[in-house]
Order: sequence, then C-alpha cells, then structure tokens
Amino acid sequence: MSDSCHSETVTREDLRQRREHRRAFVEKNPGPNSKRAPIAATEAEYAKNKKAYQEQSKWWPIKQSPGRDAPAKVVLIAGCQDNQTSMDGPFNGAFTGAFLQVWNSGDYTKAYTNLKDDIVAAVNNPDQIPQIFPYGVDVSKMLAQIPLSDDDPQASDDLGRRA
Repeated sequence: MSDSCHSETVTREDLRQRREHRRAFVEKNPGPNSKRAPIAATEAEYAKNKKAYQEQSKWWPIKQSPGRDAPAKVVLIAGCQDNQTSMDGPFNGAFTGAFLQVWNSGDYTKAYTNLKDDIVAAVNNPDQIPQIFPYGVDVSKMLAQIPLSDDDPQASDDLGRRA
C-alpha cells in the first residue's frame, strides 16, 4: 500500500526519475492540500541527517534485491493516480482513512477490485482516485483473492460469509 502522492505505479519506476518527473508535474499542477517541500530543502535535510538514515538501514538485515525480471507478484493498493496528489484526512491521509473504514478491522471479504471500488467511493474526491496496480507473473489470479490474505472470495456465499 502507498498513501503518497503520485503512487499509482510506485512499484515499477526508477525512484529518482519518478521524483524529478513528478515534482515538475506537481509544480505545474498542484492539488488541494498537497504537501511539497522545496527540493533543495528536502535534499539539504537528507544531507544533514545522512548518518542517521544510514544507521536506520542497520535496524534490519539487508536483503538481496530482486532484479527487474524477478517473478515477483505485487498488488499495489495506491492512494491515487500517478498524476494526482494524496489528500489529508482528519486523522490519516484520505486514502488510509478510507481504507481503514472499508477494511472494517479485517472483516472485508470481497476481492481486490471490489476493495478499490469501495475505497474510491469512501474517498469520494475526483482529485484523488485510489488505484490497484498489479505487477508480475500470473498476478491476475491474486486479484480474485480477499485482499491481504490467501483466501478466495469465491469460497464465500452471496452474503459474504465464509463457506
């Protein structure tokens, strides 16, 4: 999941390239409540705290990164389209708040595509349209599953109860 601006394809683009491209786009097309620190301030803050960031990387073992052709299966639940910014909500981002409402403490039993539609309805803002972005070999089979589980919603009856 990504509740961040321009998050629709966060799993597939080169981070630096995306950041530069998207920052230029946002500068020309700011959305309501978008948060944009000047790039110089962002880079200066990183440089000032670089040692702390490097220490954080030791908090967990570094894993070998898969190559671009890895047979990974990813279903990204993104807060908005690539050309949009993520809005704030009363306690979380608008997407996170909508997800928590729809997810209903884990009682959600529909498929990923239904989850996307239900979150879009809960966000209810044409300036921020949450997305589902599947990536990988045979990932389409995952889209029929109950999100964040290995359960197949087809195993539920018409009322959403587990069979």
